[in-house]
Amino acid sequence: MRYLMLMAVLAILVACSKPELREDVVPVLPVNDLYPYGPDTLGKRIADAKIIVRGILDRVEAASIPLSGGPDHLSVLRFTFDVHEYLKGTGGNQVTALAYKYDYGVDERPLVGAASASEAVAKAAELLEYRDKRWDDHEGIVFLNRNTKLGDPQHFWLGPLKVTVASESSQSWLPAAHPDGGSGGATSRQAQGSAQGQLFLMEDPTPNLVETFDQATQTITLAPARAHTAAQMQTITLEHMKQQISAVSAEIAAGDGSEAFRYCVAAKYEGDAVIAHYRVNNPELFSIRVHDPSEYGANATTTSTDIAARTVLYNVPYANENEPYDREWLEGEHSHLLGVDAPGAIYALRPLPAGKYRVFFNHQNHIYFPCNYYPEIARNRVIIELGVTAPAGTLAESFFDPYASSTAVVGATTVGTISWQSGRVTADLTRSVTGHVLDFIDLKGATTLSLIVADATEDDAGALTWTAPTQPWRAGDKLMLRVRKNGAP
Repeated sequence: MRYLMLMAVLAILVACSKPELREDVVPVLPVNDLYPYGPDTLGKRIADAKIIVRGILDRVEAASIPLSGGPDHLSVLRFTFDVHEYLKGTGGNQVTALAYKYDYGVDERPLVGAASASEAVAKAAELLEYRDKRWDDHEGIVFLNRNTKLGDPQHFWLGPLKVTVASESSQSWLPAAHPDGGSGGATSRQAQGSAQGQLFLMEDPTPNLVETFDQATQTITLAPARAHTAAQMQTITLEHMKQQISAVSAEIAAGDGSEAFRYCVAAKYEGDAVIAHYRVNNPELFSIRVHDPSEYGANATTTSTDIAARTVLYNVPYANENEPYDREWLEGEHSHLLGVDAPGAIYALRPLPAGKYRVFFNHQNHIYFPCNYYPEIARNRVIIELGVTAPAGTLAESFFDPYASSTAVVGATTVGTISWQSGRVTADLTRSVTGHVLDFIDLKGATTLSLIVADATEDDAGALTWTAPTQPWRAGDKLMLRVRKNGAP
């Protein structure tokens, strides 16, 4: 899920009033090569979780489960917690959830497991030494999810083995800051009386080693993470945690009740974290840039004779062809003249005169549709420039959108005003068109009328007149004028 969300957010970067989490309780965590954006955000963990409990660890056991894909049997550790309180969902006095470990030394089988259940359990027993035991006697807030991707929807899951604040990816177990359960120095009985002020860790207080996996060499490097003073520690009170759970739950409840909406809300919080990371580490991603087709070996120039309505002028090379259901749209100066179909096919809404056309290309992944997530900072960051050239022998091209004026139907162009009235076309032009022809082109790209200048009658003021018994255009038509040299195609 995290990979899909990341890809979706990166697509937004290149291309609703909701309850928000308080910024003062969202942890600022170190980054590393495996999880450069830090662990899952609190909002995502809340949205993902089927149940959230406040409790304490009872026991951890080695176990295995059948697995579809990868090892036949997955080695897992089964965590059982005594439940003091359900913060989300309902259940009994105990809850059980599973954790697994990645085995980077096995090609294409990253999960620790074995062909038989007994072998998998034996491997799971070896994993007991890897788990974080520092918080076994602390109360904790535990986030439990389902994991259908592992072919086991009936169990709750904590995630990868380092499930506490030691995890670089998903901190499913937030231990109390003090083993007595209070906010510091209180007795257990006093703490129960003021449980709302109970503090829970949002990050690891000790300089544990952080794993960095090198894909090329298939090796893991261990390096110390940053240490913290007490004043620097990110914590959250039980009261604030309940407020955050309430806010995210209300956001989900405001939707249509679908799993897709819940997934969208979780993805939104993940997306916000990715954006926050890039704003600090790669701020240039948010600067407005002009897309250069030549970088992709493409040509973004079309001849106007080849353009009719719905003619595709350009295909954005990095649009994802595997996501035809995404939303793409254009904004900016010429967005009323161009449209776009996913994936990245920019087309003309009408025949276009020669010139430059600039639009902003925007993209929203379909997983964000249900909750309509689209961060404003990602809007209008990529400019697409398209060129239209005129065919040989062309003097000028212009839009020609006639409107009703008294008894005439008139259109203004870049070379003057042209009107039809009482069986005659009159052109009061601002430049010489001697030896040329005036072509009027409809939305289909077809020439509906050609007026040869040599056939016109010219009055003393220089206005040209042609006989046209049949009305050639009506108010509201969308036409294009091309003035071409007589004899040119």
